[in-house]
Amino acid sequence: MRHRLAVAAVVALVVLAGCSVGGGSSTPTEGESTPTETPGDAAPTPTERGSTPNDSETPTATPGSGTPTVTPGAGTPTGTPGSGATPTDGGTPSGDLQPVSAMESLPAGVTAEKVTNVSALFDVESGAFADSGFEYDMRLYNTTRPDVRFHIANDTEATFLNASVPAMDLSEQYYLGPTEVGVHNTSTGAVAYGKGPTPVRTSAGFAAVIFALFPQGYVGSLEWETEGVYTTDSGEQRLVLESAGRNETASEGIFAPSLVAEGEQFRSASGRIEVTASGVVRYGNVSATVERGGETYTKGLEFTIGPYGAESIPKPDWLEAVPEPTLSVESSDRLLAYEYAGDRPFPAGSNLTVGSGGFGSAASTNVTLSESVSPGETVYVYRTGSGADVSYAASVGQRPTLPDDATAFSGEVTITVRVGDYDLAVGTQVGA
Repeated sequence: MRHRLAVAAVVALVVLAGCSVGGGSSTPTEGESTPTETPGDAAPTPTERGSTPNDSETPTATPGSGTPTVTPGAGTPTGTPGSGATPTDGGTPSGDLQPVSAMESLPAGVTAEKVTNVSALFDVESGAFADSGFEYDMRLYNTTRPDVRFHIANDTEATFLNASVPAMDLSEQYYLGPTEVGVHNTSTGAVAYGKGPTPVRTSAGFAAVIFALFPQGYVGSLEWETEGVYTTDSGEQRLVLESAGRNETASEGIFAPSLVAEGEQFRSASGRIEVTASGVVRYGNVSATVERGGETYTKGLEFTIGPYGAESIPKPDWLEAVPEPTLSVESSDRLLAYEYAGDRPFPAGSNLTVGSGGFGSAASTNVTLSESVSPGETVYVYRTGSGADVSYAASVGQRPTLPDDATAFSGEVTITVRVGDYDLAVGTQVGA
Protein backbone atom coordinates (compact mmCIF):
# COMPACT_ATOMS: atom_id res chain seq x y z
CA MET A 1 0.00 0.00 0.00
CA ARG A 2 2.72 2.45 0.92
CA HIS A 3 4.09 2.75 -2.61
CA ARG A 4 0.62 3.04 -4.16
CA LEU A 5 -0.23 6.24 -2.31
CA ALA A 6 1.63 8.65 -4.54
CA VAL A 7 0.66 6.66 -7.62
CA ALA A 8 -3.02 7.01 -6.72
CA ALA A 9 -2.57 10.73 -6.28
CA VAL A 10 -0.94 11.13 -9.69
CA VAL A 11 -3.53 8.95 -11.42
CA ALA A 12 -6.39 10.89 -9.83
CA LEU A 13 -5.08 14.19 -11.12
CA VAL A 14 -4.22 12.87 -14.57
CA VAL A 15 -7.62 11.24 -15.03
CA LEU A 16 -9.47 14.36 -14.01
CA ALA A 17 -7.31 16.59 -16.19
CA GLY A 18 -8.17 14.42 -19.17
CA CYS A 19 -4.53 13.77 -19.99
CA SER A 20 -5.03 10.10 -20.68
CA VAL A 21 -8.75 9.69 -21.34
CA GLY A 22 -11.37 11.46 -23.40
CA GLY A 23 -13.74 13.95 -21.91
CA GLY A 24 -16.68 11.59 -22.04
CA SER A 25 -14.92 8.26 -21.97
CA SER A 26 -15.14 8.04 -18.20
CA THR A 27 -18.65 8.11 -16.80
CA PRO A 28 -19.69 7.94 -13.14
CA THR A 29 -20.18 4.46 -11.78
CA GLU A 30 -23.55 3.35 -10.48
CA GLY A 31 -24.44 5.20 -7.32
CA GLU A 32 -22.27 8.22 -8.06
CA SER A 33 -23.79 11.63 -8.52
CA THR A 34 -23.88 12.99 -12.05
CA PRO A 35 -22.64 16.55 -12.55
CA THR A 36 -25.45 19.03 -13.10
CA GLU A 37 -23.54 20.84 -15.84
CA THR A 38 -23.99 19.62 -19.37
CA PRO A 39 -21.13 19.45 -21.87
CA GLY A 40 -20.43 22.85 -23.26
CA ASP A 41 -21.88 24.76 -20.33
CA ALA A 42 -19.93 27.73 -19.10
CA ALA A 43 -17.56 27.12 -16.23
CA PRO A 44 -18.80 27.83 -12.71
CA THR A 45 -18.65 31.57 -12.16
CA PRO A 46 -16.56 32.96 -9.29
CA THR A 47 -18.68 34.59 -6.63
CA GLU A 48 -18.43 38.33 -6.32
CA ARG A 49 -16.70 37.96 -3.01
CA GLY A 50 -13.94 35.86 -4.53
CA SER A 51 -14.51 32.93 -2.23
CA THR A 52 -15.07 29.21 -2.58
CA PRO A 53 -18.09 27.67 -4.32
CA ASN A 54 -21.44 28.19 -2.64
CA ASP A 55 -22.76 25.97 0.10
CA SER A 56 -24.34 23.57 -2.36
CA GLU A 57 -20.90 22.76 -3.67
CA THR A 58 -19.22 22.24 -0.30
CA PRO A 59 -18.41 18.63 0.73
CA THR A 60 -20.84 17.45 3.39
CA ALA A 61 -20.86 13.69 2.90
CA THR A 62 -20.13 11.14 5.58
CA PRO A 63 -17.22 8.65 5.59
CA GLY A 64 -17.39 6.08 2.82
CA SER A 65 -19.64 8.21 0.62
CA GLY A 66 -16.77 9.41 -1.55
CA THR A 67 -16.18 12.74 0.21
CA PRO A 68 -14.10 12.93 3.41
CA THR A 69 -15.78 14.07 6.60
CA VAL A 70 -14.83 17.57 7.69
CA THR A 71 -16.38 17.78 11.13
CA PRO A 72 -14.27 18.66 14.19
CA GLY A 73 -13.15 15.77 16.35
CA ALA A 74 -13.34 13.22 13.54
CA GLY A 75 -9.70 13.30 12.62
CA THR A 76 -9.79 16.75 11.03
CA PRO A 77 -8.20 19.99 12.19
CA THR A 78 -9.93 21.78 15.06
CA GLY A 79 -12.43 24.31 13.87
CA THR A 80 -14.30 23.79 10.63
CA PRO A 81 -11.76 23.05 7.87
CA GLY A 82 -12.00 25.81 5.35
CA SER A 83 -12.76 28.47 7.94
CA GLY A 84 -9.27 29.85 7.47
CA ALA A 85 -8.94 29.18 3.76
CA THR A 86 -12.25 30.69 2.71
CA PRO A 87 -12.23 34.50 2.64
CA THR A 88 -15.18 35.54 4.78
CA ASP A 89 -15.09 39.27 4.05
CA GLY A 90 -17.01 40.59 1.07
CA GLY A 91 -15.27 41.31 -2.19
CA THR A 92 -16.17 43.84 -4.89
CA PRO A 93 -17.71 43.09 -8.30
CA SER A 94 -15.35 43.59 -11.24
CA GLY A 95 -17.20 46.72 -12.37
CA ASP A 96 -16.40 48.52 -9.11
CA LEU A 97 -12.68 47.82 -8.98
CA GLN A 98 -10.16 50.54 -8.24
CA PRO A 99 -7.36 51.15 -10.76
CA VAL A 100 -4.23 49.01 -10.51
CA SER A 101 -2.30 52.08 -9.34
CA ALA A 102 -4.20 51.84 -6.05
CA MET A 103 -2.27 48.66 -5.15
CA GLU A 104 0.35 49.21 -2.44
CA SER A 105 2.83 47.11 -4.42
CA LEU A 106 2.58 44.64 -7.27
CA PRO A 107 3.21 40.93 -6.71
CA ALA A 108 6.29 39.27 -8.19
CA GLY A 109 5.81 38.31 -11.83
CA VAL A 110 3.08 40.93 -12.37
CA THR A 111 3.25 44.33 -14.08
CA ALA A 112 0.59 47.02 -14.13
CA GLU A 113 -0.86 45.45 -17.27
CA LYS A 114 -0.36 41.67 -17.07
CA VAL A 115 1.25 38.60 -15.53
CA THR A 116 4.70 38.06 -16.98
CA ASN A 117 5.90 35.12 -14.88
CA VAL A 118 3.44 32.61 -13.37
CA SER A 119 6.26 30.60 -11.74
CA ALA A 120 7.49 33.68 -9.87
CA LEU A 121 3.98 34.30 -8.57
CA PHE A 122 3.69 30.79 -7.15
CA ASP A 123 7.26 30.76 -5.83
CA VAL A 124 6.53 33.80 -3.69
CA GLU A 125 3.39 32.14 -2.39
CA SER A 126 5.28 29.01 -1.37
CA GLY A 127 7.79 31.11 0.53
CA ALA A 128 5.05 33.12 2.25
CA PHE A 129 3.54 29.96 3.74
CA ALA A 130 6.81 28.28 4.69
CA ASP A 131 6.75 29.74 8.20
CA SER A 132 3.01 30.19 8.70
CA GLY A 133 0.01 27.92 8.73
CA PHE A 134 -2.46 27.81 5.86
CA GLU A 135 -5.56 26.10 4.54
CA TYR A 136 -5.96 25.23 0.90
CA ASP A 137 -9.24 24.18 -0.70
CA MET A 138 -9.28 22.97 -4.29
CA ARG A 139 -12.06 21.74 -6.56
CA LEU A 140 -11.30 20.19 -9.93
CA TYR A 141 -14.31 20.01 -12.20
CA ASN A 142 -15.07 18.39 -15.53
CA THR A 143 -18.62 18.31 -16.89
CA THR A 144 -18.25 14.64 -17.83
CA ARG A 145 -17.61 13.37 -14.30
CA PRO A 146 -18.05 14.23 -10.60
CA ASP A 147 -15.94 16.95 -8.98
CA VAL A 148 -12.66 16.10 -7.29
CA ARG A 149 -12.06 17.83 -3.95
CA PHE A 150 -8.90 18.44 -1.93
CA HIS A 151 -8.45 20.18 1.39
CA ILE A 152 -5.00 20.77 2.86
CA ALA A 153 -4.40 22.25 6.33
CA ASN A 154 -0.90 23.02 7.60
CA ASP A 155 0.12 24.51 10.95
CA THR A 156 3.90 24.39 10.15
CA GLU A 157 4.31 21.34 12.41
CA ALA A 158 1.77 18.99 10.83
CA THR A 159 -0.24 18.66 7.63
CA PHE A 160 -3.70 17.17 7.12
CA LEU A 161 -5.14 16.39 3.70
CA ASN A 162 -8.57 15.23 2.58
CA ALA A 163 -8.76 13.86 -0.96
CA SER A 164 -11.98 12.78 -2.68
CA VAL A 165 -12.05 11.40 -6.24
CA PRO A 166 -15.53 9.91 -6.75
CA ALA A 167 -14.91 8.80 -10.34
CA MET A 168 -12.15 6.51 -9.02
CA ASP A 169 -14.03 5.59 -5.83
CA LEU A 170 -11.05 7.06 -3.98
CA SER A 171 -11.42 8.81 -0.63
CA GLU A 172 -8.33 9.21 1.55
CA GLN A 173 -7.08 11.23 4.50
CA TYR A 174 -3.40 12.00 5.03
CA TYR A 175 -1.68 13.11 8.23
CA LEU A 176 1.98 14.13 8.32
CA GLY A 177 3.21 14.97 11.81
CA PRO A 178 6.72 15.71 13.09
CA THR A 179 7.55 12.00 13.57
CA GLU A 180 4.43 10.07 12.55
CA VAL A 181 2.54 9.85 9.29
CA GLY A 182 -0.61 8.01 8.29
CA VAL A 183 -2.82 7.49 5.27
CA HIS A 184 -6.40 6.32 5.78
CA ASN A 185 -8.50 4.91 2.97
CA THR A 186 -11.89 5.94 4.30
CA SER A 187 -13.70 3.62 1.88
CA THR A 188 -11.90 0.41 2.87
CA GLY A 189 -10.64 1.28 6.36
CA ALA A 190 -7.04 0.46 5.44
CA VAL A 191 -4.33 2.49 7.19
CA ALA A 192 -0.66 2.90 6.29
CA TYR A 193 1.35 4.07 9.31
CA GLY A 194 4.91 5.28 9.42
CA LYS A 195 7.13 6.40 12.28
CA GLY A 196 10.46 7.99 11.48
CA PRO A 197 12.00 8.04 7.98
CA THR A 198 9.77 5.57 6.15
CA PRO A 199 8.41 5.12 2.61
CA VAL A 200 4.97 6.03 3.99
CA ARG A 201 6.22 9.52 4.89
CA THR A 202 7.89 9.96 1.52
CA SER A 203 4.82 8.82 -0.41
CA ALA A 204 2.31 10.85 1.61
CA GLY A 205 4.48 13.96 1.44
CA PHE A 206 4.86 13.53 -2.29
CA ALA A 207 1.09 13.26 -2.72
CA ALA A 208 0.47 16.43 -0.70
CA VAL A 209 3.06 18.35 -2.73
CA ILE A 210 1.65 17.41 -6.13
CA PHE A 211 -1.87 18.36 -5.03
CA ALA A 212 -0.55 21.78 -4.04
CA LEU A 213 1.39 22.18 -7.30
CA PHE A 214 -1.53 21.30 -9.55
CA PRO A 215 -3.03 24.84 -9.90
CA GLN A 216 0.19 26.26 -11.31
CA GLY A 217 -0.18 24.29 -14.55
CA TYR A 218 -3.77 25.39 -15.06
CA VAL A 219 -3.00 29.04 -14.30
CA GLY A 220 0.04 28.95 -16.57
CA SER A 221 -2.12 27.65 -19.44
CA LEU A 222 -3.70 31.10 -19.82
CA GLU A 223 -2.51 34.64 -20.36
CA TRP A 224 -3.54 37.08 -17.62
CA GLU A 225 -4.30 40.81 -17.54
CA THR A 226 -4.73 43.06 -14.51
CA GLU A 227 -8.31 44.28 -14.04
CA GLY A 228 -8.12 46.36 -10.89
CA VAL A 229 -7.94 46.33 -7.11
CA TYR A 230 -10.37 45.95 -4.23
CA THR A 231 -10.01 45.89 -0.44
CA THR A 232 -11.71 43.20 1.65
CA ASP A 233 -13.67 43.99 4.78
CA SER A 234 -10.60 43.00 6.83
CA GLY A 235 -8.46 45.56 5.00
CA GLU A 236 -6.55 43.21 2.68
CA GLN A 237 -5.87 44.59 -0.79
CA ARG A 238 -6.31 42.17 -3.67
CA LEU A 239 -5.28 42.57 -7.25
CA VAL A 240 -7.78 41.00 -9.64
CA LEU A 241 -6.41 39.21 -12.70
CA GLU A 242 -8.60 37.96 -15.51
CA SER A 243 -7.86 35.67 -18.42
CA ALA A 244 -6.73 37.26 -21.66
CA GLY A 245 -6.79 34.00 -23.61
CA ARG A 246 -4.75 30.85 -23.93
CA ASN A 247 -0.99 30.79 -23.39
CA GLU A 248 0.16 29.04 -26.56
CA THR A 249 3.70 28.52 -25.24
CA ALA A 250 2.75 26.94 -21.90
CA SER A 251 4.63 23.74 -21.10
CA GLU A 252 2.94 20.70 -19.55
CA GLY A 253 4.22 18.43 -16.79
CA ILE A 254 2.74 15.52 -14.87
CA PHE A 255 2.68 17.52 -11.63
CA ALA A 256 1.41 20.75 -13.19
CA PRO A 257 -0.53 19.62 -16.25
CA SER A 258 -1.88 22.03 -18.82
CA LEU A 259 -5.52 23.01 -18.75
CA VAL A 260 -5.82 21.67 -22.30
CA ALA A 261 -4.55 18.10 -22.49
CA GLU A 262 -3.09 16.23 -25.42
CA GLY A 263 -5.81 15.27 -27.89
CA GLU A 264 -8.14 18.07 -26.80
CA GLN A 265 -9.02 20.95 -29.11
CA PHE A 266 -9.24 24.31 -27.37
CA ARG A 267 -12.47 26.26 -27.85
CA SER A 268 -12.55 28.98 -25.17
CA ALA A 269 -11.24 29.82 -21.71
CA SER A 270 -12.04 32.03 -18.74
CA GLY A 271 -10.41 32.77 -15.43
CA ARG A 272 -10.12 35.04 -12.42
CA ILE A 273 -7.36 35.26 -9.83
CA GLU A 274 -7.16 37.40 -6.69
CA VAL A 275 -3.67 38.02 -5.30
CA THR A 276 -2.36 40.13 -2.43
CA ALA A 277 0.38 42.71 -2.67
CA SER A 278 2.79 40.24 -1.04
CA GLY A 279 2.10 37.69 -3.78
CA VAL A 280 -0.31 35.30 -2.04
CA VAL A 281 -2.99 34.01 -4.40
CA ARG A 282 -6.15 33.95 -2.27
CA TYR A 283 -8.58 32.79 -4.94
CA GLY A 284 -8.50 31.36 -8.43
CA ASN A 285 -10.93 29.91 -10.96
CA VAL A 286 -9.54 28.71 -14.28
CA SER A 287 -11.55 26.86 -16.91
CA ALA A 288 -11.59 25.90 -20.56
CA THR A 289 -14.13 24.53 -22.99
CA VAL A 290 -12.50 21.88 -25.13
CA GLU A 291 -13.47 19.26 -27.70
CA ARG A 292 -12.34 15.70 -28.13
CA GLY A 293 -13.79 13.17 -30.56
CA GLY A 294 -16.69 15.42 -31.44
CA GLU A 295 -17.71 15.95 -27.81
CA THR A 296 -17.49 19.39 -26.20
CA TYR A 297 -17.08 19.72 -22.44
CA THR A 298 -15.83 22.17 -19.82
CA LYS A 299 -13.05 21.50 -17.31
CA GLY A 300 -11.32 23.63 -14.75
CA LEU A 301 -10.12 24.30 -11.23
CA GLU A 302 -11.26 26.56 -8.41
CA PHE A 303 -9.22 27.12 -5.25
CA THR A 304 -8.84 29.33 -2.18
CA ILE A 305 -5.87 29.77 0.13
CA GLY A 306 -5.86 31.41 3.54
CA PRO A 307 -4.28 31.28 7.00
CA TYR A 308 -4.91 28.25 9.20
CA GLY A 309 -7.65 29.19 11.62
CA ALA A 310 -6.82 27.00 14.64
CA GLU A 311 -3.90 26.58 17.04
CA SER A 312 -2.65 23.19 15.89
CA ILE A 313 -3.64 20.16 13.86
CA PRO A 314 -4.41 17.17 16.09
CA LYS A 315 -3.47 13.61 15.28
CA PRO A 316 -6.62 12.09 13.74
CA ASP A 317 -8.65 9.52 15.64
CA TRP A 318 -7.97 6.77 13.12
CA LEU A 319 -4.24 7.21 13.69
CA GLU A 320 -4.53 7.32 17.48
CA ALA A 321 -5.68 3.67 17.44
CA VAL A 322 -2.77 2.38 15.34
CA PRO A 323 -0.14 0.27 17.20
CA GLU A 324 3.27 1.99 17.31
CA PRO A 325 6.25 -0.29 16.62
CA THR A 326 9.80 0.68 17.60
CA LEU A 327 13.12 0.02 15.92
CA SER A 328 16.66 0.34 17.27
CA VAL A 329 20.13 -0.71 16.14
CA GLU A 330 22.60 -2.58 18.32
CA SER A 331 25.95 -4.41 18.20
CA SER A 332 27.88 -1.79 16.22
CA ASP A 333 24.93 -1.28 13.84
CA ARG A 334 24.88 -4.96 12.86
CA LEU A 335 21.64 -5.93 14.61
CA LEU A 336 18.13 -4.52 14.22
CA ALA A 337 15.82 -4.81 17.23
CA TYR A 338 12.20 -4.49 16.16
CA GLU A 339 9.49 -4.42 18.81
CA TYR A 340 6.28 -5.69 17.29
CA ALA A 341 3.24 -3.61 18.28
CA GLY A 342 0.35 -5.29 16.49
CA ASP A 343 -2.94 -5.87 18.26
CA ARG A 344 -2.85 -9.60 17.48
CA PRO A 345 -0.13 -12.27 17.16
CA PHE A 346 1.93 -12.03 14.00
CA PRO A 347 1.69 -15.58 12.60
CA ALA A 348 4.59 -17.83 11.64
CA GLY A 349 5.32 -17.66 7.93
CA SER A 350 4.67 -13.90 7.82
CA ASN A 351 7.19 -11.47 6.35
CA LEU A 352 9.06 -8.53 7.78
CA THR A 353 10.06 -6.19 4.96
CA VAL A 354 13.47 -4.63 5.54
CA GLY A 355 14.25 -1.63 3.37
CA SER A 356 15.00 2.06 3.37
CA GLY A 357 13.08 5.33 3.31
CA GLY A 358 11.94 6.92 0.07
CA PHE A 359 10.54 5.01 -2.87
CA GLY A 360 13.29 2.39 -2.91
CA SER A 361 11.05 -0.68 -3.00
CA ALA A 362 13.55 -2.45 -5.23
CA ALA A 363 16.00 -2.44 -2.32
CA SER A 364 13.50 -4.03 0.08
CA THR A 365 13.88 -7.61 1.26
CA ASN A 366 11.26 -9.88 2.81
CA VAL A 367 12.39 -11.86 5.83
CA THR A 368 10.09 -14.80 6.55
CA LEU A 369 9.54 -15.58 10.22
CA SER A 370 9.64 -19.23 11.29
CA GLU A 371 7.54 -18.65 14.40
CA SER A 372 4.77 -16.35 15.52
CA VAL A 373 5.36 -13.01 17.27
CA SER A 374 3.27 -11.82 20.21
CA PRO A 375 2.37 -8.13 20.71
CA GLY A 376 5.28 -6.41 22.46
CA GLU A 377 7.76 -9.15 21.53
CA THR A 378 11.07 -8.23 19.89
CA VAL A 379 12.30 -9.58 16.58
CA TYR A 380 16.04 -9.36 15.91
CA VAL A 381 17.27 -9.09 12.32
CA TYR A 382 20.83 -9.28 10.97
CA ARG A 383 22.43 -9.81 7.60
CA THR A 384 25.52 -11.38 6.11
CA GLY A 385 27.20 -10.94 2.76
CA SER A 386 26.79 -7.98 0.44
CA GLY A 387 25.36 -7.00 -2.94
CA ALA A 388 23.61 -9.86 -4.73
CA ASP A 389 24.89 -12.32 -2.10
CA VAL A 390 23.36 -10.60 0.92
CA SER A 391 21.08 -12.71 3.12
CA TYR A 392 18.98 -11.91 6.17
CA ALA A 393 18.12 -13.90 9.29
CA ALA A 394 15.64 -13.26 12.08
CA SER A 395 15.27 -14.40 15.67
CA VAL A 396 12.00 -14.01 17.60
CA GLY A 397 12.18 -13.13 21.29
CA GLN A 398 15.80 -14.15 21.76
CA ARG A 399 18.85 -12.04 21.01
CA PRO A 400 21.04 -14.02 18.61
CA THR A 401 24.79 -14.48 18.68
CA LEU A 402 25.97 -12.68 15.58
CA PRO A 403 28.21 -14.53 13.11
CA ASP A 404 31.59 -12.98 12.37
CA ASP A 405 30.52 -12.00 8.86
CA ALA A 406 27.42 -10.04 9.97
CA THR A 407 27.49 -6.68 8.18
CA ALA A 408 26.55 -3.27 9.51
CA PHE A 409 23.44 -1.41 8.44
CA SER A 410 23.74 2.22 7.31
CA GLY A 411 21.59 5.12 6.19
CA GLU A 412 17.83 4.98 6.57
CA VAL A 413 16.62 1.53 7.62
CA THR A 414 12.95 0.57 7.82
CA ILE A 415 10.91 -2.47 8.81
CA THR A 416 7.34 -2.88 7.62
CA VAL A 417 4.73 -5.50 8.49
CA ARG A 418 1.15 -5.91 7.33
CA VAL A 419 -1.41 -6.85 9.98
CA GLY A 420 -5.08 -6.88 9.00
CA ASP A 421 -5.97 -3.41 7.74
CA TYR A 422 -2.66 -1.95 8.92
CA ASP A 423 0.65 -1.45 7.15
CA LEU A 424 3.02 -0.65 10.03
CA ALA A 425 6.34 0.91 9.08
CA VAL A 426 9.05 2.19 11.40
CA GLY A 427 12.41 3.64 10.40
CA THR A 428 15.61 4.92 11.88
CA GLN A 429 18.74 6.65 10.66
CA VAL A 430 21.88 4.55 11.14
CA GLY A 431 25.23 6.27 11.23
CA ALA A 432 25.94 9.86 10.21
